[in-house]
Amino acid sequence: MTNNRIVQTLELLKVQAITFLNEMRSFYPFGTIINKNGEIQPVSLLIDDNKISESEYLNQLTNILIDDLENEKVKTIGIAINTNFTKDSFQRNAIEFRVLDETGESVNTYLRYEISKDKIEFEEDFTETPWL
Repeated sequence: MTNNRIVQTLELLKVQAITFLNEMRSFYPFGTIINKNGEIQPVSLLIDDNKISESEYLNQLTNILIDDLENEKVKTIGIAINTNFTKDSFQRNAIEFRVLDETGESVNTYLRYEISKDKIEFEEDFTETPWL
């Protein structure tokens, strides 16, 4: 059974990612942590947009959060990534969520969505793969 911190982190990442997509139609990867006091905090890196790729940003953010978890500075870490997948010339948009807890429990899941001219429609449930 998934622990409460993972569920809490996943739900907050979902709300933040949906808000970013509805407001800006895209977002850079971002994180959320649960600190040692049980408080939830958003996490991002300050960067110069012209000098770092999204993949490098994701690598740096991931490394910092994993380091904090390994050094027992936080209880739970989570990252949301706006991504898309192509299969047989069909593109699928999804938000990828990666959550890891100090217990070693982890969740890797996706929330698929479609963008139309005037709105974004999200699927109701998470899925373990962007394709189903």
